[in-house]
Amino acid sequence: MEVRLAGQSLQAVGALLPLSSAFCRDRQSRSSFRAVAGTIWDVLAVPFAPLRARDFRLLLGARTASLLGTAMAPVGLAFAVLHATGRVGDLGVVLAAQSAAMLVLLPVGGVVADRRPRRQVLITADCVSALAQSATTGVVLAGSRSIVLLAGLQAFVGASRAFAAPALTGLVPQTVPAQVRQQGNALVGLTRNITGLLGGPLGGLLAVLFGPPAALAVDAGSYAVSASCWFRLRVVVGGSGGGGMLTQLREGWTEFRSRTWLWAIVVQFAVLVGFGVAAFDVLGPVVARDRLGGASSFGIVLGAEALGAVAAGLLALRVRFRRPLLVGTYGTLLLVPELLLLAWSSSLAAISVSAAAAGAGMGLFGVLWETALQDLVPPDALSRVSSYDALGSFVLLPVGLALMGPLVGAVGVPSALVSGAVGVLVPTLGVLAVRDVRRPIDELHAARVPIPT
Repeated sequence: MEVRLAGQSLQAVGALLPLSSAFCRDRQSRSSFRAVAGTIWDVLAVPFAPLRARDFRLLLGARTASLLGTAMAPVGLAFAVLHATGRVGDLGVVLAAQSAAMLVLLPVGGVVADRRPRRQVLITADCVSALAQSATTGVVLAGSRSIVLLAGLQAFVGASRAFAAPALTGLVPQTVPAQVRQQGNALVGLTRNITGLLGGPLGGLLAVLFGPPAALAVDAGSYAVSASCWFRLRVVVGGSGGGGMLTQLREGWTEFRSRTWLWAIVVQFAVLVGFGVAAFDVLGPVVARDRLGGASSFGIVLGAEALGAVAAGLLALRVRFRRPLLVGTYGTLLLVPELLLLAWSSSLAAISVSAAAAGAGMGLFGVLWETALQDLVPPDALSRVSSYDALGSFVLLPVGLALMGPLVGAVGVPSALVSGAVGVLVPTLGVLAVRDVRRPIDELHAARVPIPT
C-alpha cells in the first residue's frame, strides 16, 4: 500500500509557513510560494483527477441521476402493488420478474455492449427504462390491479439493466486515464452509495406526500436525464464486431475461465451472496422487529452500512494497494461479524458498528474489483466478462432467498444467520488460498497473455 499523501501535505504546509511572511519581499519567495501552493493543489486534486475529463463528468452525472431514481423506485413500486392487491406474494412476483429478466439477459447484454458502441447501448437502455417506468406510473394512476401487467413492465426494466450494467463497466476505462482509473471507480461507487443512502427516504417522502406513483414518475424522469448525458458523450468507440452471438458468448466465456483469480472470486461470491446476503436480506428485518425495536432500527443498520461504504470510497480515492484482490477479499470477511451479531446480540449499537464495517469492506472490494477487471481484461471483451461476473455472482441469490424461510422453520433465526456467516467465511478462506488472488497487480499485468479464439 502506497500512502504518501499525508506526508506530502505536512511537508507542503510546513514549507508554506515561513514563506508567507516573505511573500511580498522578493520574486524568489513568490516563486517558492507558488511552487508550494502548486504542490498542495496537486496533493488535494489527485482523488478528483477523473473529474477533469468531460466524458467522465457526463458519466458521473448520468449515474447520479439514474441511481437516485432507482433507489426511490422500490418504495413507490412496493406501496403501489400492496395498495392494489394487499398481497406480499404479488410484490414478490413483480420483483422476481425484474430480477429474472436481468439475470437471463446479462450474457446477451455483455455481447451487445462489446459489439456495439457502449454509449449507444446505454442510451437505448435508459430510454427503454424511462418508457417502462412511465407506463408503470400510468398503470398505477389508472388504478389497475393487473399484476401480470406490472410484472411485464418491470421485466422490461430488468432487461434494460442487463444491457446497461456491462456497457457501463466497459465504458469507464474509455472515459478516464488508466493512472486514475481507481479514483474514477471510487467516485462511481461513492455516487452509488450516497444515492442509495438518500434515495430510499426521498422515495418514501414522495410516496407519503404525493402517492406511490410520484416515486415511479421521478425514476422515469431520472432515466431521461441519464440518457441525455449519454447522448452528449463523445466516446463512440465501437465494440469487437466479428462473429455471431454464440461465437461471441464462447469467446467471452474463454476470457472469463482463463483467469483463475476471476472465476475463483465469482464462485466465492455466488456462495457468499446465496447464503450470507440472502440471510441478511430476509432475516435482518425479522431481527429488527423481534429484538431491536422495529423497522426504524433496521433502517439505522442499513444507513450504517451505506456510511461504511461511503468511507471506503473516500479511502479508495486516496490509497492504492499493491495487492488489490487480496485486500478486497479480506474486506468481504467483515460480513461475518455482522451476521453473527444479528444472530446473538440485542445491541443496536454493536450491530450498527458491525454493519458499518461490513459496508466498508464490501464497498472497498467493489472499487478494487471493478478496477482490476478494467485493468486485466481486454477492452473488447470487458463487457462480456463483466456480464459473466454478475451472472455468476448473483445466480444463487433467488435460491437462497427462497430457501431461507424453510431453513428458519427447521433451525430457527439465529442458526440460519450463523449458516449465512459460514457461507461467507468458508468460500472466502478458500479463495484466499488461490495464488493469483494474493499476487501483486503488477505481476498479474505481466502474466496477462492474449487468449486464442
